[in-house]
Amino acid sequence: MTAPASPITAPRVPAGVREGGQWTTTTRHESPVALTATNEQDRHTALRSEGFVPATVLREGPTAHADTWWDRHFIAAEYRAAAGGYPQMPDDYGTTATGRGLRGRRRVARMTYSGAGVQLQMPAAESVRSFVREENGTVDVPISATVEGRPVTGWIRITPRPGGGYATAGVGFEAGDELVAEAVSAVLESRRPRKALREVGDLLARARARDLGTGAPLQPVESSWVEAIGYDESTGTMATRTATGALYGHEVSRDRFLAVAGAASPGAQFNRIIKGNTRAQVANCLTCGRFYSAAKQHACPVTPTTPKDVPIEQNVLARRRAAKVTAPPRRPGEHVRQDAEQSIDMADWATQRLARRARRVGMFGPPGFTTAITGPLGRYTSSTYNAYAFNSWEIDGERFERINGDNGSMRYAGVSGADALAIGKTLPKQNLADRHHNAPTTRSALLAAVRHPGKVEVAGYVIGPDREDERFSVTSIDLHDADATDPDAAITLMRERYGLDFLAAPERIQRVEVPWRPGESAWRLWWR
Repeated sequence: MTAPASPITAPRVPAGVREGGQWTTTTRHESPVALTATNEQDRHTALRSEGFVPATVLREGPTAHADTWWDRHFIAAEYRAAAGGYPQMPDDYGTTATGRGLRGRRRVARMTYSGAGVQLQMPAAESVRSFVREENGTVDVPISATVEGRPVTGWIRITPRPGGGYATAGVGFEAGDELVAEAVSAVLESRRPRKALREVGDLLARARARDLGTGAPLQPVESSWVEAIGYDESTGTMATRTATGALYGHEVSRDRFLAVAGAASPGAQFNRIIKGNTRAQVANCLTCGRFYSAAKQHACPVTPTTPKDVPIEQNVLARRRAAKVTAPPRRPGEHVRQDAEQSIDMADWATQRLARRARRVGMFGPPGFTTAITGPLGRYTSSTYNAYAFNSWEIDGERFERINGDNGSMRYAGVSGADALAIGKTLPKQNLADRHHNAPTTRSALLAAVRHPGKVEVAGYVIGPDREDERFSVTSIDLHDADATDPDAAITLMRERYGLDFLAAPERIQRVEVPWRPGESAWRLWWR
């Protein structure tokens, strides 16, 4: 199938990469790098960046566990800058029921197709065909396969052919993996996908037969009689189109073809060295303009459509998931910030509100004292810690949005350790002595958080410096202690082990998952 390049044809597709024809003008950016444990951290860093991340091939075969299967594919996918690129098939494509997909829906069914030395696992063929029709262009689809004992997990780039069928190419595939793309094409083009690989025969022969029918382009030459010529490397056939539109084919060597192409008088050279050679039946395709051997079934070459330069929701979600999956193990108690975190400049918020202050008196300290805590407190006011304080809604077609602090009260959560100490050292005595309803005093809550970092985390609100009741308040506490086996035990530990001086039991106590500590839960005690 491989042939030397011709000076008047486009460059040869790299070995192992199939684009639906022997020649292509597409520049490829994929890097055939197999992901291993040694470079997974590098992959994580690249995924968290905003730049291009090349596709990779994982040497893993089909697996039954859907979560693992999709996560590994998200890691292996190609991601382009500005969140564009080729649309990746969503893991929940075509489903509406609630499930574990990236958008909260049930995942699309995966099927296993076997035969011709290939075991192929991919989304159901009809779902893939539907996705290609919907996008009306080139898409990426996840697959896992085992080809004669060689495992492959990655993505296949699929482009619909103008006359029907699909051009398939492995994204970032290495030499030896090309049969996987051919297997995907065979499954998608079959009326009976489950039997496709058992009935297709030799996949390599199938690919070779299509390449032989792809033909070659005709290039114009300067001649009064010969209008254009072309040479098909795969069949050793030269085509000549005359000024009258007649098309002739001859079986000649490439050297003879080049001699005509480079001659000052192509027509005269044709008569000297081409005419009289064995004739070959050729035809001209009106769709792609290429000539091909009339004895072969013609297939127009396919060039992938242009990648989209606008953000694609599925690609964005997949990239975030891949970055999360490849993140290094988190230490217990370590805070993790959400990828789509919304934050606010608390220092600016406090400064602006201080400028509105009318009376220069304060119930809990001098005007503007809370501006001094914006440094250690600011990070805990983001959507990672206070998701409910950042939301939007629509009423009668009008869009409304809430940002933490826009009502004069800034919510915070998860404060502990050194940051709790920095806040406590800054607050006036009146504020430290304050308590929210029957909750522990601010001093007591912060001391517990300082002395027991990671075990005790405080939450509450800050009243801005535009008001006379400007203050830092603690309204709830998260307790991370394995000895707290039930609500009563949690309350006892809060008082006896952690020294919290609350006046009455919390109005509400509940076991909650803590977003900034994935996989961990705590007892949350509220005093309203």
